[in-house]
Amino acid sequence: IRSQLMPINHTYPLHVLMEACRHYPTPPRKRITFEYLMLSGVNDGLDQARKLIRLLHGVRAKVNLIPFNPHSGA
Repeated sequence: IRSQLMPINHTYPLHVLMEACRHYPTPPRKRITFEYLMLSGVNDGLDQARKLIRLLHGVRAKVNLIPFNPHSGA
């Protein structure tokens, strides 16, 4: 799904970005912020939440969970 929504994923795959985040020299008391758009019935379930936790393992992170608000033209 990520590649369909974000064509840049072909150039910078998620596993490459996450590895870079794990090695980023985060200052003390600072975190990398991730914006996670939740699409109803696609990636908003408990299973996906667990996958997100595993994905962020080893990263000092803050996660903003953003519910998608459907609108005309979306």
